[in-house]
Amino acid sequence: MAEPYMGEEIPLRWLLFEEALAADKINYMTLDQTKELTQPFGMESEGELLTMLTFYHDLGNVVYYGGIEDHQSLLRDMVILNPQWLIDVFKQVITILDPAERDGIVSDAWTTLEEDGILEDRLIQHVWQGFLEQKEALVKLMTKFDLICEAPVERLQQGQQSGLDDEVSNATGKVVQKRYYVPSRLTSHCSPEEIAQIESSTDFYVDFRGFLTDGLFHRLMTRAVRWMGERNGEPVNLYHRHISLMVDGVHHALLEMLPPREATIKV
Repeated sequence: MAEPYMGEEIPLRWLLFEEALAADKINYMTLDQTKELTQPFGMESEGELLTMLTFYHDLGNVVYYGGIEDHQSLLRDMVILNPQWLIDVFKQVITILDPAERDGIVSDAWTTLEEDGILEDRLIQHVWQGFLEQKEALVKLMTKFDLICEAPVERLQQGQQSGLDDEVSNATGKVVQKRYYVPSRLTSHCSPEEIAQIESSTDFYVDFRGFLTDGLFHRLMTRAVRWMGERNGEPVNLYHRHISLMVDGVHHALLEMLPPREATIKV
């Protein structure tokens, strides 16, 4: 399939930018730093800079989600110049380490990730110590790619170790720590008690005609959490191959990904 820009001429200064990336081997920059890099090539318009970044993003050479019309997004100021670096950074917090390789300070957080599929904010901070200034944007990118989504918060006693994203609840006086579901790491199964809460039900099936990947269902999980969050609804419970949510005050939906050979979602 042909892209709209195929066959079109591009400015020489864009090619100079591409050569500079290859020479400098820089993983990421702020938008202002990118402006400084391109100024010697004669690129003075921010509009052209954003257009160029979008172009190279479409080619897969950079990762940039700022956009020409986006003036508020946290991602506007982060330009990923080495997409492989971004993949490696993501892998650092969702790849389970061998117990012998885990830092004892956060060994329990690694166990939580391995056994429950829950990524704690303090583990992210520990692993990403080299670029904590970019942490918030990187977490937002992981959320955008549907690799993680916010899980119900964990309330800790104030004396316990807390992270940069901790807050103190005025109601309980306890520290609230951010946590994230990692759909690809979920291992716990939906309990019979949860299923029994549905007193009467109507089942229907979405047939994907022989092809349904785990990744697609994982994206459905994160979108369900996001959708309920936008509606200020009840927290969504995620399990291995199951999504449980209250659509409204009386309707409880349970989505199940049936065995791979069936390529079907039961609702």
